[in-house]
Amino acid sequence: MEFEQSLCLTPSQQIANDSWQVEIFDVCIASQREKLAEYMKLGRVSHVHDTLDCQLTDFLRSANPRSKSSDCELKSAFLRDHRIESLTNYGVWVFYPWTGRLVHTLPQSYFQSLRTDRNRHKISSQEQARLQAATIGIVGLSAGMAVATSMVLEGVGGRFKIADFDTLGLSNLNRIQASIADLGIAKTVIAARSMLEMNPFLDIQVYPHGITEENVCEFFGESDELDILVEECDSLWMKIRLREEARIRRIPVVMDTSDRGLLDVERFDLENSRPIFHNLIGDATSESLKELSAKERIGFVLKILGAEQISPSASASLLEIGQSISTWPQLGSSVIAGGAVVTDVVRRILLNTFTQSGRFSVDVESMVSDGAGRFNQIPECEKQEECATGETFPARPIMQDACTLTEQEFRWLISLASLAPSGGNSQPWRFSHDDGSIVGSLATERRSPILDYKFNASLLALGAAAENIMLAAPELGLVPSLDKLDRELPTEPVFRIRFVRNAHATRDVELFSQIGVRCTNRRLSSRKTMPSSHIHTLREEADRANATLEILTESKELDAIAQVVGYGDRLRFLSEPLHREMMSELRWTTKEVASKRDGIDVATLEISEANVEVLKLLSSWPAMKRLREIGGGTGLETPSHDAISSASAFALLRSRSNGPCSCFEGGRALQRVWLRAALLGLSIQPMSVLVYLFDRIENGDAVGLDEDTQTGLRTLYCRYRELFPKNSNSTDLLLFRIAYADPPSVRSKRLRFDDIVV
Repeated sequence: MEFEQSLCLTPSQQIANDSWQVEIFDVCIASQREKLAEYMKLGRVSHVHDTLDCQLTDFLRSANPRSKSSDCELKSAFLRDHRIESLTNYGVWVFYPWTGRLVHTLPQSYFQSLRTDRNRHKISSQEQARLQAATIGIVGLSAGMAVATSMVLEGVGGRFKIADFDTLGLSNLNRIQASIADLGIAKTVIAARSMLEMNPFLDIQVYPHGITEENVCEFFGESDELDILVEECDSLWMKIRLREEARIRRIPVVMDTSDRGLLDVERFDLENSRPIFHNLIGDATSESLKELSAKERIGFVLKILGAEQISPSASASLLEIGQSISTWPQLGSSVIAGGAVVTDVVRRILLNTFTQSGRFSVDVESMVSDGAGRFNQIPECEKQEECATGETFPARPIMQDACTLTEQEFRWLISLASLAPSGGNSQPWRFSHDDGSIVGSLATERRSPILDYKFNASLLALGAAAENIMLAAPELGLVPSLDKLDRELPTEPVFRIRFVRNAHATRDVELFSQIGVRCTNRRLSSRKTMPSSHIHTLREEADRANATLEILTESKELDAIAQVVGYGDRLRFLSEPLHREMMSELRWTTKEVASKRDGIDVATLEISEANVEVLKLLSSWPAMKRLREIGGGTGLETPSHDAISSASAFALLRSRSNGPCSCFEGGRALQRVWLRAALLGLSIQPMSVLVYLFDRIENGDAVGLDEDTQTGLRTLYCRYRELFPKNSNSTDLLLFRIAYADPPSVRSKRLRFDDIVV
């Protein structure tokens, strides 16, 4: 008797089983402060939980991810700016009557921002706000409990209407995440408590007696109409009745069955005349189902589920209802997975990124099964081909007495011509041996259509290749003379080099010696001051080739051009056609490098294995498209910033003309300057994409570029011209960084002789 009496609680100790609403106190308001003090006095508060200091620190860090300030500095600045003397009186205090807990948290807007911070950028801030404004109805809180908690976790919905007539029983605990202390409590109350313990600012309406004919219209609402309905109830009649009402009101319905991941989506908002349950039940209505026997209802259930689609265990269980089991079985893992799938689908419906009706199967058992996985067998290790650091070319022919160019001489000269630089290592050249001379043409199929505006980049590369021939020919006792050919079509020849035998031909031994040394070097190093003598030597070489070289060496100038080039890279990644062209240049494996022999070997980027994996991520256009949608991508600028930060100088090479031949002649000048730089021990890395994009923008031919990309390029163009003022009598040819660095670990391959010779 004493034991029984000891279990009886006083009224002040009792918590009503239907208690689920929270109380939120703003202690800056005197009346609320007094009410909270009264609760403390009466002993209603059993525990005070105050982590506001940590919450505020986390919020400030998430709001300022690029800040170099310490957490303490950020917090001090915030408190000072908001004139907050004590955190005790900042934010709100949330009281949970069913546990007696009092929790201190951030104000609602900051709370919501920090709570969904890890959703970014899978969900943008604008999308999160749209989701927060949605009103979601959930009917049936066995499977629906997982849906409700999953939605609150993800921040899908700010207003909920939840309905179930049942209370929690012990047999429910195989699939409902609740405590045995919750047994006997209404499922709506348990769900509301769980949701509010995750987010106390939710607006929740509960329907503890379920949905009936009397309250169905109220549930769907008038001024507070549902945006979407999740139906997870057991009653066949109610399933049909809810859809009838949803169709009238043009509200989409989503249902998960917890067997084989079967998911139903009915977009009554987009298809007002769509048959209920995809016409699987014909003309049946909720009224016509009222008179059916339990056995007849099973027939309708099988029509809805599809008897041939139900799992064997579920089929057997269905036949055993009323025999060895009392009701339809459900597994906790299936219910939780279904809650996650429904949340994902509801989010995409609310954001209008998924617009179809239909039946879908997210069957984990079939997707994760014997023989279905990747890498389910241990792969054999492939022997990796070593990357070559150079190319093997024909030996230099012995000087000849023949009047015309021999086959061996032609092969040797072309092998050296092919060592010239080209954008993206596209090697857009084609050579032929014609009547003792060499003719050079464009291989138009190897160019990048958007970047190679008016074939300027290809002509630059062909000019550099021609200069290699001009430098190499005297080594064979040949005096070369170059003729530029008038061409109307891109496929017509660009130049012809004729040769005359002269054993005493003037040679440029220094520059010739660097043809096999010259390469793109992306290695980073510490910034080293560039001697004025080196600057003078490079400018002198450009001048001899009828070009000019403008060089930035001051830290302020280098920082400014780093921002311009970095933002240009960002625009390139976030423009679909530019991204496609850029990724088409990359060669990812040694096998691909060896077979294609063009493009950019990822190994030449001089990045770590981890950053190669990051680059693979960046190669996905859907990922870049999403990055663009959320206004992100500042990290795409970092590689260029780092490269220019380690450089000694940044330069622009210009041709002293702007006619049709300016880029071809500029290519010859480029090769000479680059060879001279190699002789001085300088490493060169072209960073010239913007030159060709600016050409398009400047000439009003921005084909393929969307308006945002064009706007970004125009803004960059103004900043670019502050560093390199426009000269109407010249043509910008190439932007490149100059550094003092170790030799590259890998050099790009070249196409085979037969690939570039007609």
